[in-house]
Amino acid sequence: NFLFETHDLRFASPATVSRMGMIFLSDEDMDVRRVVNKWLTTQPEEHRMSLSNWIDEFFFRALDHVKGLEFVVDTTLVGTVLNGLSQLAGVESRGAFVCGLVRGLGGNLAQAERVAFAKLVFNWANERPPDMGAPLDCFWSGHSFEAFVTERFLVSNHDTEGFDPESVVPTVSVKRTLALMEPWIAQSEPFILVGPEGCGKHMMIMHAFGQRRGTGVTTLHCNAQTTAEHVITKIAATCSLFSSPEGRVYRPRDCERLVLYLKDLNLPRPDMYNTCMLIAFLQQLLTYGGFYDENLEFLRIERIQIVASMNAATTVGRHALSTRFTANVRIGTLDYPERQELSTVYDTFLESAFKTDPDVAAERFAQPSERGRLAALMVDIYAEVRQKFPLDDARHYLFTPRDLTAWVSGLLRYDLAVEPLAEVFAYECARLFRDRLISAEAEQRFDSVATGLMRPFFKTAASLSGVMYSALADGGAKAKAGGHPKLEKISEEDYKGVVKQGMMYYEREEKDLHILLFPEVLEHIARVDRILSRPGGHMFLIGSAGVGRRTAVTLAAYMLGQQFFAPAVTRDFDEKAFSTELKAAVQCAGVDGERCVLYVEDHVFTVSAILEIINSLMSAGEVPGLYTHEELEPLLAPLKELMMEEGTHRTPYDFFVSRVKKNLHVCLSMDPRNPAFLMR
Repeated sequence: NFLFETHDLRFASPATVSRMGMIFLSDEDMDVRRVVNKWLTTQPEEHRMSLSNWIDEFFFRALDHVKGLEFVVDTTLVGTVLNGLSQLAGVESRGAFVCGLVRGLGGNLAQAERVAFAKLVFNWANERPPDMGAPLDCFWSGHSFEAFVTERFLVSNHDTEGFDPESVVPTVSVKRTLALMEPWIAQSEPFILVGPEGCGKHMMIMHAFGQRRGTGVTTLHCNAQTTAEHVITKIAATCSLFSSPEGRVYRPRDCERLVLYLKDLNLPRPDMYNTCMLIAFLQQLLTYGGFYDENLEFLRIERIQIVASMNAATTVGRHALSTRFTANVRIGTLDYPERQELSTVYDTFLESAFKTDPDVAAERFAQPSERGRLAALMVDIYAEVRQKFPLDDARHYLFTPRDLTAWVSGLLRYDLAVEPLAEVFAYECARLFRDRLISAEAEQRFDSVATGLMRPFFKTAASLSGVMYSALADGGAKAKAGGHPKLEKISEEDYKGVVKQGMMYYEREEKDLHILLFPEVLEHIARVDRILSRPGGHMFLIGSAGVGRRTAVTLAAYMLGQQFFAPAVTRDFDEKAFSTELKAAVQCAGVDGERCVLYVEDHVFTVSAILEIINSLMSAGEVPGLYTHEELEPLLAPLKELMMEEGTHRTPYDFFVSRVKKNLHVCLSMDPRNPAFLMR
């Protein structure tokens, strides 16, 4: 007897269906009360009566209202019910129940609808939040509703000295999201955080689990080619197999509880039948608590929590998740912080950054009001750029709060006791935003916006063009010695002399470059050297053939003492051939610890999988499946002693990945006239 279970008959053959009996289970036949009653039996007996009364009073009414709204992530009725109930576990008071109901049933709604829903629930309960304009921004303290308050300090997710760009500032929206995640983390429930690019999903997940003892996080950066095999490899690398009466079981190796964090979960591409192998496998892990290995032995998993983050499915390259999977996970949505909140965050970041340079702090920005104004100026410029240069104008006009973080980090690359802050501030601003613009007219519009906002603050008109800062002012001596040289101001004439000398040495050792050093070429090389001299700096160069992109990168890399790798494309070049070419660059960066550049042009992308490999390398510092287990053992052996000396990583592989992220610079070079450009 064959028994099939499916949620969709779109791809079922009529010949098959006509030969089978069929039972249709509809959402309308679903008795939600039975689901709720089953959940109530899992709650402490002393709370059941009060929970049952509040559920009858508010829950079903709220559920009926939410069912008529549009969800951010498509899910089922039972999935919505379980999302709502997940926030009510262990609730002992009416106020806490109201807060939990708003977070649970409103978790999968867009921001505006969530606010409207929260007001409605408070109204039904005859309760009043501290601020009726922001009903989401409060919690139940035990006797009353209290508003979340922004705190001005940094919580670092890493043991680093100085400024950590991945730090968290406990703002209202951060506390709101942490309150949403708290019950899911406490109960080890699988959940997905959904939000736009750069809104802080990864940072908040790492922060939330970083606060808990005995909890380890292993991250899998998904791409279009990610499969179940990559998840199994990750589990095998971080867990050990134990024998138990029920069979063999995977348990975390170095911690009490392991979080398997899948970043960009909706990037893996579904097949022709709209099934994604990765999602189907995760659903199996959640439903059956294990998987079959290649010998058809069922291996269970214990103390492993599955957590994911993703952009909404409306974003390019993203795919809708199966409702069979989303019904089994909890869902929470995020949005970008408000402008005022961004100003607070970057005021705190600037304070931390300037502490590493006491001369600047003592000069002007020891005054919190001045620092706050500088942060507000940064946010104003960012907001204006987002408004004036929308994504509709060009696909790469994606400006996010990450750019503001990069701006703060960038300021630390200059000797601010010597260089005027107004000039450095304007130069970093131009490199982050102006360099992305596609026309001279767009650059002029940007210049007028940025200088208009900067002039009142700095009382001077800092130039956004014609200024050069370089890590090669000393001829690249510090960079070649393995240090992180500061960017120093250099005149065009002096820079021309430095580059001319570097070119002479390069041509003597390698080959003739055949370039004239006119101002535009020098500017281009200066921009390239700014990125290559920064640990983990990657570049995306857009331009027509023959404008000198490869020459500039080759010369800058040589002068900075970095090795240059460019894949040699052959007739049957595919992802396997690319992976073989890639290994040389990855080993140079990860094993030898040398800085190097991987230069990849349009013609290398013979198959889309190669672009996904590059994407994974830039975001994670690793490519799942690049090395077999047998290849990794001898590769990582020389790193064990170095890792013990540094003492900051749990495994040699983690140490290897961190070195790749720091030392390997990926440079993508594309021609916008290529028909495939928009799809990439």
